[in-house]
Amino acid sequence: MVHFEKECDNLGALPDHPTVPKLVHSCTGWYSSGAAAFAIVSTPVGQSFSNAPLRRAHIRQIVDGLRHVHKTVVHCDIKPANLMCDVCHPDRIVIIDWGSARKLHDDGPARRTSLEPFAGTKIFASLSVLDALANDQHFLSYTAAMDLESLVLTILCMATPALMRTAQQIQDKHKEDHALLAALKAHWVQLLTWPPARAAYDAASSGDHDKLLPLLELLVPPDECMPSAL
Repeated sequence: MVHFEKECDNLGALPDHPTVPKLVHSCTGWYSSGAAAFAIVSTPVGQSFSNAPLRRAHIRQIVDGLRHVHKTVVHCDIKPANLMCDVCHPDRIVIIDWGSARKLHDDGPARRTSLEPFAGTKIFASLSVLDALANDQHFLSYTAAMDLESLVLTILCMATPALMRTAQQIQDKHKEDHALLAALKAHWVQLLTWPPARAAYDAASSGDHDKLLPLLELLVPPDECMPSAL
């Protein structure tokens, strides 16, 4: 319930953008069967892109959406399951699950959030977040670059489903937290020895959306080589 209420607060404060659901109404209550909550958003979402063909047009939408919201917040949980298609416009991406989002402070180019407990999904966390958690730093200051770094890992997995399966197998295998963090980092570090992936990750680390976009597009085939639209 707390996560739901925080997500509603975040959605209500986010700037308008086609990739961001707009909160119309929310309600929480207690019933005999327990707590209940629902939200109405202006953008109905449907199929996850976790198992759908990823196009360069989708990447452009995601980066443009993040560029827009990074004026005020960091999403903190970029992953394939949080990238959905619009039911009414199947070629349009919607970024969902804003319950972990954190507000950026306006303190110059290296804008950060306040120190906050870890938010997000370890399997797609940036290398800097994995390092912090491995060193038992459970309160983190998030930046827009961390979202972009997670986006690079997300795009790589969406473009190559075998990488998604490998990351999931690592998570299933390692029940002890530090072992999981070490195995995930080793997996991503090995993957980032591929020059196009490394170039994209380095651009993400700089927090430069415009520099990152063409490098991300190189990680997937041109749209004309992809199957027809969903």
